[in-house]
Amino acid sequence: FYLLSLLFFASCSTGDNTSKVSAATANATEATVPATATDVKSLKGEIDQMEEFFKANGNKPLDKPKAKLFVEKSVLFVSLYPEHEMSPAFLFRAAEVSRALKQYQQGVQMLDQVYTQYPNHEKAPVALFLKAYTHEENLKDPASAKKYYHEFLQKFPEHDLKVQVEQLLSVIDKSPEELIKSFQKKNQ
Repeated sequence: FYLLSLLFFASCSTGDNTSKVSAATANATEATVPATATDVKSLKGEIDQMEEFFKANGNKPLDKPKAKLFVEKSVLFVSLYPEHEMSPAFLFRAAEVSRALKQYQQGVQMLDQVYTQYPNHEKAPVALFLKAYTHEENLKDPASAKKYYHEFLQKFPEHDLKVQVEQLLSVIDKSPEELIKSFQKKNQ
């Protein structure tokens, strides 16, 4: 209710609403994240600690509350410090965790943000690939997946994932039966 009220008042006022809406969103995010501090060093330290926890417990079932907190803290970090060198990496990892939590739309939005806001970051091509792959495999949206796969090939024609993208495009419209027949033909 508090967030909706802030957004309503921000949209009704005159002048530049962008900064007011962003501030309202950041305040709402802070309210949902029990952060002890929001300075860059403290927040980065909290995120780093959670990443270490996940690495140390990689073979155990995902701690969903901690994973959700990791996503929230990472999103908060990016909203507060978008120009920080770690922002694209934190956002990318938050997208991966969102996908692991089966929050595919949220993950796709974060992947898109990595790709569009940080186009020169090393994770930008992989973010676009995972965006396409998530549309194909998890959201069951082959039309969007094809669009993003083609965009990947256009933007990153020399990337290591090129061959995999081409393979995925070659089978995206085939039924499982067609894939089996195609595989059997190749092996005869």
